[in-house]
Amino acid sequence: MVHFILGRAGSGKSQEVLERVRQSANGKQNIFVVVPEQFTFETERKFYHALGAAALRNVKIISFSRIAHQVFKEYGGAAGDYADDSVKLILMSAAVEEVRSQLTAYAKSAEHGTFLQTMLEMVTELKNADLDGEAFFRHAKQLSNEKLKAKAGDISLIYSVYDAMLGAHYKDHLDDLSRAVEKIRKHGYFKDSLIFIDEFKGFTAREFSMLRVMMETAQEVTVSLCLDPAASGENQLFYCVDQTYQKLKQLARQGMQKVSVPTVLSKQHRFQSPELAHLEQQVFSSSPKAFGEECTHFKGVLAANEYDEADYVGATIRELVQEQGLRYRDIVVVSRDFQTVQSCLENAFLKYEIPYYLDTVKNIGASPLIRMIDLCLSCAGGGLKSDDLISLLKCGFCGYTAEEIALLENYVFLWDIKGDQWEKPFVNSIFGMDQPSGEEELQQHTLALLGFNRIREHLYTALASFREQVSGADAGQICTALANLLEALKVRESLNRMIEELKEDSLAEQIEQVRDHRQVWEITEEILRLITTVIGRNKLSVRRFQELFLAVAANFDLGTLPQTVDCVTAGSAERIRTDCPKALFILEANDKVFPYIPENRGLLTDKERQDLIGIGVELSAPLKDKIREEKFIAYKSLAIPSQQLFVIARKADMKGAAKAPSYLFQQFKRMFGPTAVQDTDDVDRIYFCKTKPTAFSVLAYQYRQDHELTASLREYFSHDPLYKGRMERISQSLDRSRQRLRDRETARALYGDSIYLSPSQVEKYHACKFRYFCEYGMRLRPRERIQLNGSSRGLVIHHILQAVCEQIDDYSFFDEEKIRGLVERELEAYLSDMLDGKSRSKRFLYLYRRIFRTIMLILKQLFEELSQSLFRPAEFEYRIGEPEHVRPLAIQNADGLKLYLIGTVDRIDQYEAKDGSTYLRVVDYKSGTKEFALSDLMNGVNLQMFLYLMCLEKNGQQFYRQAKGAGVLYMPAREPAADLQRGAAPEEIQKKVSQNFCMKGMVLDEEEVLRAMERDLAGRYIPVSVTKKAYDKDHRLKEEVFIDHHANEALFGSRNMNFLLSSEQLGQLYRKLERTLKQMAQEMEHGNIEAKPLRKSKELVGCAYCQFQTACGFEEGDDVTEYQSFDKSELFETLAREEQTDR
Repeated sequence: MVHFILGRAGSGKSQEVLERVRQSANGKQNIFVVVPEQFTFETERKFYHALGAAALRNVKIISFSRIAHQVFKEYGGAAGDYADDSVKLILMSAAVEEVRSQLTAYAKSAEHGTFLQTMLEMVTELKNADLDGEAFFRHAKQLSNEKLKAKAGDISLIYSVYDAMLGAHYKDHLDDLSRAVEKIRKHGYFKDSLIFIDEFKGFTAREFSMLRVMMETAQEVTVSLCLDPAASGENQLFYCVDQTYQKLKQLARQGMQKVSVPTVLSKQHRFQSPELAHLEQQVFSSSPKAFGEECTHFKGVLAANEYDEADYVGATIRELVQEQGLRYRDIVVVSRDFQTVQSCLENAFLKYEIPYYLDTVKNIGASPLIRMIDLCLSCAGGGLKSDDLISLLKCGFCGYTAEEIALLENYVFLWDIKGDQWEKPFVNSIFGMDQPSGEEELQQHTLALLGFNRIREHLYTALASFREQVSGADAGQICTALANLLEALKVRESLNRMIEELKEDSLAEQIEQVRDHRQVWEITEEILRLITTVIGRNKLSVRRFQELFLAVAANFDLGTLPQTVDCVTAGSAERIRTDCPKALFILEANDKVFPYIPENRGLLTDKERQDLIGIGVELSAPLKDKIREEKFIAYKSLAIPSQQLFVIARKADMKGAAKAPSYLFQQFKRMFGPTAVQDTDDVDRIYFCKTKPTAFSVLAYQYRQDHELTASLREYFSHDPLYKGRMERISQSLDRSRQRLRDRETARALYGDSIYLSPSQVEKYHACKFRYFCEYGMRLRPRERIQLNGSSRGLVIHHILQAVCEQIDDYSFFDEEKIRGLVERELEAYLSDMLDGKSRSKRFLYLYRRIFRTIMLILKQLFEELSQSLFRPAEFEYRIGEPEHVRPLAIQNADGLKLYLIGTVDRIDQYEAKDGSTYLRVVDYKSGTKEFALSDLMNGVNLQMFLYLMCLEKNGQQFYRQAKGAGVLYMPAREPAADLQRGAAPEEIQKKVSQNFCMKGMVLDEEEVLRAMERDLAGRYIPVSVTKKAYDKDHRLKEEVFIDHHANEALFGSRNMNFLLSSEQLGQLYRKLERTLKQMAQEMEHGNIEAKPLRKSKELVGCAYCQFQTACGFEEGDDVTEYQSFDKSELFETLAREEQTDR
């Protein structure tokens, strides 16, 4: 006799099964309660508590696989080793390798490691359909689809070879049901038994075979199904279960078994709240009925993102426990893809102080040891790559500290070291293109290289030996070589040391890490043993071995155990198993996620799968049926809790991309009204103030708001020493005016009593003090790579100009061939050192040619200028502050803090005047297009050249007799863009190029100095020229061009006068610079590090190319330092007033 118990979710089907078992338990008959494997523990526990131990003597809670084991144990057949998933994967790898040359449809796919797992899934599907390889191919040949026939041929071939390899040494659990059915039929295992089948929604072909023999031999078989017999049609919610129901009835009729009238349970027993009972009935209805009452036990929630979602869950769980009396163990949290929310949810549980258990498994593929082995195999199979080698070290098992690895990584990045360069010792400077200067830097450089080369030699030697051992090796030899490599790299030693360190901490998290490390090491040893045992003599390339090793590793999981009895359970909706919780949270209930819309995956297309099912091949459901199953799974999930249900959707992901909620949210509104769906934006923030950490998070989030809750939280936390300090730090970060170091002692400790500054540092300080603090106080700087690119181009040009000009004595004639030879030699030598043997890309060659062309143009212009000038280059790349050089400019503030100005001048030109004094001008090579403005000096920027000139004039007397400043000039160091018509004459082009090379800047207005710079004052080389009125009829300069040896504005013109300075005005600028530096010293000593960037027009000068914008907290609308613009006369009037005030 076959009985059916039918009913919707929550109707009491499992309880009805339990009651029927109770009624029969005192008899002599054997009773079997068959449930899915994952339900056995929960079912045993429920039956034990309901019936007691005595009543369960004749009752077996069992799964189909356990039935097979019991049958083999009683009647024989249990002997032999079973192949686990890892062994199967290894055997599948061997089978694919053996037949690869014969494959057609999957010839290319078989080259990839992922094919092995996909093929195993196909074999599992066919075995569950009770088909071997040949039977499957016979079925497929009935179809006219030639492509499907080719696929079936490949699958059949691989399957047959795999099954033969498997059967030679192992048994397969998938074959157990078929073997057990024969023994059951032969020995009458179920004779006179009562069998109850519960919690299934469908069965495989082999399980149907077992059900057939149960019906044939047992006294009674009772099957409970989640099914509403009143529903009908392909689109109804229970369609897939109804298909199972119809098959079971057909199976019974085929076995001549009587089928009783089904017991239909229509009354709801699970739901203690009417809202959930109503939802279960109506949620998937095409026309859901309105609930009609206030909805208090169901809530649809729209959260901003994953973090907001997790916060809402944490706050609501605390609400349920504190206000409604639930225990933590009464609450379950599920998500379709739990990995996407796991870290956010864990953080929320910690913040809200909620005990929790994550019913998940950790895949060891992401563990550091497996990652390290993966990298080692990559190095052996695909060549050395610096990124792989650094990542290998970072796995933490080679015995080096994090600091040692970080410093090496920076060095490798700096010099762009390629994998093959690890073979030779590292010799390049740790300071980049600069060589160590001074004994301290030299010692630092030497020690660093010793450390780098120690790591390099250890790693390279071990990997080189490994590569040699695995070349042409079989699988067993590769396993041995890999074990030797791990020993050479001291992995076990490092692992043991790591475990001992973790043991010293008794925190549960550390204990779990210890267990995980041990398990992963044991699993690694087991994988190598299995590969050696199963396919040890098979030849494998390193790449195939790597794919196989990682695929096998992916089969191993690290489970976790609950740390306390009373805890919230959270996990994947597919994995988690709980016994009717009181409250349930469903996360990520978004469109195409809940219900989930599956995609077709595997070796067969959905159409091919449907064709095969159409001719009787019982494969897993096609896509349309999987969509139906997912809808049913969503229904079952919604019906899990007895009291409270929360369904949460995200409005956006963490990148801000919008996400739509599930269509079920419209159903929720139709059933319970619009208030049933709540947006977390509308939830009062006090709702999230469940613990001190969460309350403080709320306070920090709305710290600037004038809100009653904010005021209350401030008052509350002001009495807590820990949080009071945190509040002060928030206030300081929001208040730009309070951005300063705590006291002078801190500032002095950071900067010292004597601060050595370059002009560029002075400029950065005035552009933004916070940026200066980060870069020069905290010494935070982005990593930069030594390579030839647009940004390094200027440095290369500077260096070559210095090297070439130092070899030139006579500028009267431009010997192009000679200069070309000098430039080529110096440029080649410099770039060879910089690139250290690296290959030269097309981009490199393009930049090389461009740099060469630019240098030649600059030198030609330089020769032309100096051939008519009395100024001569005196120094190139001159370092102020170096031994035997001009000493630094020293500025001391009122409190004794000293600033010393150091730096490198691109070029110093000198002119011996008639009165015996030496006029000096500083020349800066500019590869950019930035223009100089005198107003910049008033704002603390672009003052580099004037600082150098002031330093040379004040401190250079011992090097330059009666040194005087003659001006500052900016010489273009870029290839000029000549704006000319197509077909312009060469003379016109040359003229335009010369104009573009004309220097900018400020020069002294004295006649002797100007004529020494440019004899005819035509403005070809310096930024000033006379007007046409300055020439007589013979085109000679008039005497009145200069009045008392100073420029006559009438004949120079007002525009040119803007680029001329009197010696008195130059002195005023010097004194302004001194005041600027003294003020800077004062502010530094007082710890001023405010993020108040300089703004010129609409441009935030201090924020341009800044790497610290995420740290400063500056937002649009905050205070800035406004750039002050002056014309020349206003500027010097302002300086005069400042000096008058200072007196």
